[in-house]
Amino acid sequence: MRKMDPMSSEVPALDLGEKRSSTAKVMDILKVLAEDPLGAVGVTELASRAQLSKSTVHRILQELLVADSVEQVENQYILAPWLVSQLNPRDTNRSRELRELLTPFLGQIYALTQQTTHLAVLNGLEVLYLNKLTGRDPLASPSRAGGRAPTYCTGVGKVLLAYNPNAANAVLNSHLIPWTPHTITSPEQLKQELVEIRETGFGYDREEIRPGLTCIAAPIHGKQSTVAALSISGQAGKFNHAEYAGVLESVCAAASRALKI
Repeated sequence: MRKMDPMSSEVPALDLGEKRSSTAKVMDILKVLAEDPLGAVGVTELASRAQLSKSTVHRILQELLVADSVEQVENQYILAPWLVSQLNPRDTNRSRELRELLTPFLGQIYALTQQTTHLAVLNGLEVLYLNKLTGRDPLASPSRAGGRAPTYCTGVGKVLLAYNPNAANAVLNSHLIPWTPHTITSPEQLKQELVEIRETGFGYDREEIRPGLTCIAAPIHGKQSTVAALSISGQAGKFNHAEYAGVLESVCAAASRALKI
């Protein structure tokens, strides 16, 4: 056994978490997945955050996969949709109502484009994904129904900020953490982009939350305010925003009319 220097700050991973019960380890892993902004975390990051060894995390994940409690997206893991609905305190009656009313429009976009589509609302200063349909694009999006993401680096988030001055001001006065080299971290640049969204009706994510992933988003307006946003995502370099703008605009307009009836 390797001897530790008593003055060293190095602590073996086993000392941090392996003495916990099996149930506690499982719950710690699920908690990390539930609290992650994207909801998708790899084994190494899970081990670090849950303070467990990688072998323990891998073993527990395999058991959770068999139990249909998590799903694997490329080399990352996300909570299964049924578990998200049970754990997510943000799933209010209004969110459920909007999901039921607007999911058919999400389906229309998917049927016309075969691309990954999202339905999202503003929840505090974050985006809450009410639903997601995964497309045929080889680049898998780590987002999930019931998951959250920052507003300033997602297409749906920027669209929702553009029509909510209070939330926009709060975000513009906060620290904008760079998720990728393309993330907008300048409040002035973000502010200008929100102006452009109000002028054009479209918001974009240009590899700002994940390298290789891009999207176009548009708002759904209710009787008194903008209540949700829809987006179409694809692989950067292959995905043509302009190609899908017409479909997105048409479907969002129909969804807005349905909410105003």
